[in-house]
Amino acid sequence: MEILKQEKLTSDRVRKLVLESVKLIRKTRGELKLPLFKTIEETGERLKKGVFRAESFPVRRLSHYVYAKVYGYFKSPSTIVLDENLPLLGKTFNQPLLAHTATYYCAIHEVIHADDYTDHNRIIGNTLRHIKRAHKSELKKTSRVLSRHSNGRWGGSEDEIMRIWAYQYADSATHYRAYVVQKHNGFSKIDDIWVSLYNSIFSPRLFTVLEKERGLEYTSNFLSEGIGKACVVEIANEYEEISQRRARVYTV
Repeated sequence: MEILKQEKLTSDRVRKLVLESVKLIRKTRGELKLPLFKTIEETGERLKKGVFRAESFPVRRLSHYVYAKVYGYFKSPSTIVLDENLPLLGKTFNQPLLAHTATYYCAIHEVIHADDYTDHNRIIGNTLRHIKRAHKSELKKTSRVLSRHSNGRWGGSEDEIMRIWAYQYADSATHYRAYVVQKHNGFSKIDDIWVSLYNSIFSPRLFTVLEKERGLEYTSNFLSEGIGKACVVEIANEYEEISQRRARVYTV
């Protein structure tokens, strides 16, 4: 694959990145025999007639020390927008391979969001129902903790916490699936990008820990057949169990 030029993206280049990403996803699913991306053919057909834009996204200041940067987004049914400055990361850090991988990563990420939309956003809807059914006590406890630590300023409901958990889980699952696609297709610097996600509130790297311990097939099934049976609570519990088991091995 030819390395992207270190110049601003255009809308036409975004379109090409998106359609190339669809091909990479289909290739990965076929070669690894994954139970993921079951609607990617339908998604690809819809995106052929999609709307694509390259825009400049500002850095948002969340607090005195914390900043957030958006690099792209999907808007249903078939609009994908990417940050026009993504390929310029290569000049900023003097790492053209990092910029190349980061640009494709963002394109693949948004295509996966589009594919989830094709699948009626089951990962969010089913996860919401699972949280409401299985984690009432955790929701109540979290609400009390938030209220206590915010000196009563927390005015959100348990439903709001439930939505936050569901969207955290769904977006982390999207990050992991994008990682699987890039790792399988030999993108350089993907592990550097993955490390940068470590400080997320609910780190997508928990899924790679699960994959290393249980295998790719198990983790893929966790995100396909397991939709509606798990959320941030279950994956965190899996991680805790793995950590404790490793600690026991090290101390024996």
